[in-house]
Amino acid sequence: MNPSVSVPTDNIYKFMCLFGLAIIVVSIFSFASVYSNNLDKKIFYYEKLNNLEKIESKSKLEEDSYKMYTSLVEITNKNEKYFNKFIGIVMGFGCVLSVIGFYKWFSITQKRDDKIADLQMQKIEIELYKLKIEKQELERLNRNIEELAGPNNSG
Repeated sequence: MNPSVSVPTDNIYKFMCLFGLAIIVVSIFSFASVYSNNLDKKIFYYEKLNNLEKIESKSKLEEDSYKMYTSLVEITNKNEKYFNKFIGIVMGFGCVLSVIGFYKWFSITQKRDDKIADLQMQKIEIELYKLKIEKQELERLNRNIEELAGPNNSG
C-alpha cells in the first residue's frame, strides 16, 4: 500500500517546517474541541444551577447538588485555563519549529539548491554553445569538402 501523501524526508529543515505547521493545525483543532466541550459542560451546569436557584425551599439533596454544580463550573473553568495554556505552549512550539525550519531550509538548503540549479543551467548553456560551434564547424567543413569534390567530379 503506497501512501497518498509523501513526507518530505529529503531535507530535515523542510520536515521541521512542515511538522511545525502540523502541530499548529492540531493545536487549533484541539483548542476548538476543548472550547466546544467546555462550553457544552458549562451550559449544562448553568442550566442545572438555574433550575436549582428557582426552588425556594431546597432540600439537603438540592443544596448539595447546587454546591456540586457550582464546583463543577469552577473545575471546568480551571481545566479550560490549563488546557488553553498547554495548547498555547504546544502551538508556540509548533510556530518556533516551523519558523526555524523554514528559515534554515530557505537560507541554507534552498539557496544552495538554487545556486546548483544556476550552475547546471550555465553548464547546459555552455554545452549548447559548444554544440552550435561544432555544428557551424561541421557545416563549414562539409561546404569545403563539397567545394573540393565538386570540380573533381565534373572534370
